[in-house]
Amino acid sequence: MKNQILFILLIFSLFSCKKSDPVIPPNNQIEEQIQFSVTPNSSTSPIESTQDSLTFSLKITSKIPASGISQNIELVRVDNQTTIFSSQTTAPSANYDIKIGKIELGLNYTLKITLKSKSTSTNQSSTSISITRNTNELAFSAINKTTSFYYDYLPNKYYDVLAHCLPVIQIAHPGYTTSNAHAQLDYDKDGRLDIVIQTTNFDEVAGDPILVMHNDGGGNFSIKYTFPGVEQGRRAIVNDFDGNGFLDVIVAGTAGEVPRLPNTPSQNDPSRYQIPILIKFGSGAPTATALSDFRAYNHTVAAGDVNNDGKVDLLAPHFLGNMPFYAGINNGNGTFTRKEIITGLTLQERTWVELFDINSDGYLDIFMAPSGNEQTRVYLGSANGFSTSNNILFPDIPEYGITYTFQFVDFNSDGKIDIILNRIKHINNPYGAYNLQFLRNDGNSFTDVTSQHIDKQAIPLIGDPSNPPKWFDYLDQIDIDGDGFRDLVAGRASYDSKGMTTNLPKTYTIPLWLSNKKGSYLGSTKILSR
Repeated sequence: MKNQILFILLIFSLFSCKKSDPVIPPNNQIEEQIQFSVTPNSSTSPIESTQDSLTFSLKITSKIPASGISQNIELVRVDNQTTIFSSQTTAPSANYDIKIGKIELGLNYTLKITLKSKSTSTNQSSTSISITRNTNELAFSAINKTTSFYYDYLPNKYYDVLAHCLPVIQIAHPGYTTSNAHAQLDYDKDGRLDIVIQTTNFDEVAGDPILVMHNDGGGNFSIKYTFPGVEQGRRAIVNDFDGNGFLDVIVAGTAGEVPRLPNTPSQNDPSRYQIPILIKFGSGAPTATALSDFRAYNHTVAAGDVNNDGKVDLLAPHFLGNMPFYAGINNGNGTFTRKEIITGLTLQERTWVELFDINSDGYLDIFMAPSGNEQTRVYLGSANGFSTSNNILFPDIPEYGITYTFQFVDFNSDGKIDIILNRIKHINNPYGAYNLQFLRNDGNSFTDVTSQHIDKQAIPLIGDPSNPPKWFDYLDQIDIDGDGFRDLVAGRASYDSKGMTTNLPKTYTIPLWLSNKKGSYLGSTKILSR
């Protein structure tokens, strides 16, 4: 018995001499290092952004700490002027998407993502992703059609209407040619660009048809539909005016500078004012509607949501005479109610009008160009609409007071949209020459920087040597050389008062200004044949 007691005491003594076990630290001090991956990433080359919003998929590849993870995300301009996006939230799971809203155009960014354990400041991991915006390239496809006019529809496909459509037109309609009013669109959603053209015949008083030219593939066009048109087509615009998912076309025209036949009224006689035509497309045959409330001398037409109700409205200003500045407010089905939108402003000799949100505040601005000595300017939109006092004047060019077309592009890559104007001489030799003007957007004003961005403001228009053309009515942004950057392409050069119709040679040239991808353009020409 005594021996058993001694044995038990010996065992207890051994246990009492054993050192204490080490204290096991809490789990949050031995957490596995946070590891994650991001798609897309810039490990091989910068991410090239062509949209105004970005989405990244983030996947946590390590064990998520019991305390959870906090994330910090920053999108920073490379010049460090502005932090565009910043977020500090709790990571919800091992897989989720990071969505970044609208970013400024024409700039480069660094996206920095940091994940950190909520229980410690040492267990964290970071990665940076380089984002490159296409320099000198504005992604018009990202513009919402209800908040800006439908500026470009598949713009990188170029069809010269004289070469592709004129031979077909003259077989079906002898004596007719194309007018300035033509538009490219895929009206039947077959993946090919079709063309809508307002034709012209200067030996007829009226009856010029609008032709819907169907693209049969390979640039071969046939006349699919015919509608009554306007006397002299000046512009055709594309948008979904009735909201059915199919693109529509509005054609506007003038009376023409020269009466077609003897004893016909002059161009400023109200009897010769024209009515814009709306052609609506859908799953069936298209229909044509005369917009009689906008009967005028319409040198141009533009579309966009001017009252911010989500529907595409219409601007069809009068060219001659005084009348209020009316807009066509879309009723939602492609019909329009006329409404004065800038009170106190008359449209005496306003050649061109355009819509674009130049200051990126969410409200469309109205660009208005005269036909004579008045300066071109932009009326800024706001939540309260438009006023005559809220406008910005553009720098003028002596003798070149007429503005035909505005082009919008961030040519100096500073994040603000700049403007390129196609100007035409208005005194001494009216309509006798043209001049391109590059205007830098300084925020609340514009500066003429033409000499910094183009080597030739004008290129001689080559055609019939005995009757050289004098100007062109359109300047388009088209990637004509296929390098991924939009070039400047002159369209519809005018030879005389009848336009490029009566004396056009079989082979002719058009001016080009090819982008060098760095915000500058080099003058060139392209030979076309018909």
